[in-house]
Parts: sequence; structure tokens; C-alpha cells
Amino acid sequence: MKQTALGDPTKLFPEKEISELRYIVSYLAKLHYVDKIDYDWMVTMIKRVAKRKRCSLKPPYDLFD
Repeated sequence: MKQTALGDPTKLFPEKEISELRYIVSYLAKLHYVDKIDYDWMVTMIKRVAKRKRCSLKPPYDLFD
């Protein structure tokens, strides 16, 4: 399943509105062990999706209820 998701992120995130998440998966799949991860870029992409989908990224998260 991991290889399928990394090979074709559109299967994991099919909606056009969340294309940034596909970019993140593609970016992570290309990294090597010694590469430095650009966390700021990833946070920016996630915030874009959250804003577009009108999701709050502020705690509390429902998974802790």
C-alpha cells in the first residue's frame, strides 16, 4: 500500500482541491536519508488545503476526545 500511495499520490488524494497533499507525498518520496526536509514548505501546503477546505488546524483535535 505504501508503494502504491508513493507511486501514484492521486490514489491517496484524488480531489483536485487537495493537490498540495499530493505534492507533499511526491516530495517525500523523492527524498533520501541524508536530505533535509523542508518542513516550512510542507506546513504552508497543509495550511493552504485547510484554508480552502475551511478546516481548523488549531487544537483541540477530535482524535483526542
